[in-house]
Amino acid sequence: MTFILESAVNAVAFSPDGNRIVFGSKDNSVRVWDSSTGKVQNVLEGHTNPVWSVAFSPDGSRIISGSDDNSVRVWDSWTGKVQNVLEGHTNSVWSVAFSPDGSRIVSGSADNSVRVWDSSTGKVQNMLEGHTNPVLSVTFSSDGRRIVSGSEDISVRETDVLPDRLMPFYVRETLSNSTVCEKYTGWLVSPHGGEYLMFVPLDEQLPHHAQILIIPHSFAASVDFTGSRLGTQWRHCYSP
Repeated sequence: MTFILESAVNAVAFSPDGNRIVFGSKDNSVRVWDSSTGKVQNVLEGHTNPVWSVAFSPDGSRIISGSDDNSVRVWDSWTGKVQNVLEGHTNSVWSVAFSPDGSRIVSGSADNSVRVWDSSTGKVQNMLEGHTNPVLSVTFSSDGRRIVSGSEDISVRETDVLPDRLMPFYVRETLSNSTVCEKYTGWLVSPHGGEYLMFVPLDEQLPHHAQILIIPHSFAASVDFTGSRLGTQWRHCYSP
């Protein structure tokens, strides 16, 4: 099937189920087409300059687009409404991609930087610098831990973007009146703010330091799992 548009197409992508195609155009628009019938399902308008990169989220519910207007936009792929405008790049956004779980977005720009965003809040999580020329292509690894970026500086960079978020340390809370030797309460607390994370019975003989996934990552909470135990599957209980 041939799709005829009124303006040059800069970027295309299939939806995960293959039923839709998204186009990014020189006329500043993003269009969603039915891949079987060739009919336009939605025209997403809001960019003020040509769109250079588009992608569907892994579940097909969202579309992201990068533009010459220095922004990344997140759209509802079914209604065409803007969910978020990600601003921070100081030059054209040439490439965008979702992480495998859809929680993050990576963008590569003519400002020589790569930015990682929270796809829900639109906040920047990381800004990766090092390229000395525009970044033309970016993508996540299949496990979402790494990003690769290709640039006009004739280099490809691979960056691990989740070393700290996946393996934060906990600290064992001690009794304030303990002067002779350390006495523990059983509470695990965060190393920075001292927020209560989890209660583990003292007879579990936890090591002084361990690497676990803190719940939650973004805000403080108290959790009392009386009689709880840390098993090998604990790290799978929460994914940021």
